[in-house]
Amino acid sequence: MSCVKVRICVLGLLDAGKSTVINNLINNSLKNNEFLIKILVEYGISDVKMIEIDIFGTQNFNKIDIIRDILNESNSGIMLVINSNNNETFSYLEKFFHIVTKDITVPTIALANKQDINGSFIPHDISEIMELSTNIPIIGTIANNGSGIEISFTTLLEMIKNNDIINNDNSLRFI
Repeated sequence: MSCVKVRICVLGLLDAGKSTVINNLINNSLKNNEFLIKILVEYGISDVKMIEIDIFGTQNFNKIDIIRDILNESNSGIMLVINSNNNETFSYLEKFFHIVTKDITVPTIALANKQDINGSFIPHDISEIMELSTNIPIIGTIANNGSGIEISFTTLLEMIKNNDIINNDNSLRFI
């Protein structure tokens, strides 16, 4: 039986919605193994019997070395969760993200969370304010009801696949 392993780091500051995103993935999308196997089959990996996904989150500068080690040594991706209703945190999060990803390339997707709150910045504006790379898609999400979470997850997996990180033995690795 072959197993595909993926590690996803959910980065964001306090109150951005990291835990809600993780809980939504675990209790909805990732709970459905058929959904995961379907994704892998679409990627041409038909003999996979199991997918193992490690999801971890942090907002703590004290754990940067640990995060970087994980992102650098294994197949991985980043879900950057942004509180789109609090532009005062954008520059701090941008700094945190750049410190975490310094000298490493990791497939990343940004989630402009809390889009349901009046006055929230739209994804395009957040991308410009934070000067996110054009290689980082930003998707509007509402983690409380799951809106945009599954598409964000599948988009990140697609980015990992397109980064040509699937080995012949169907394991995933970081390049």
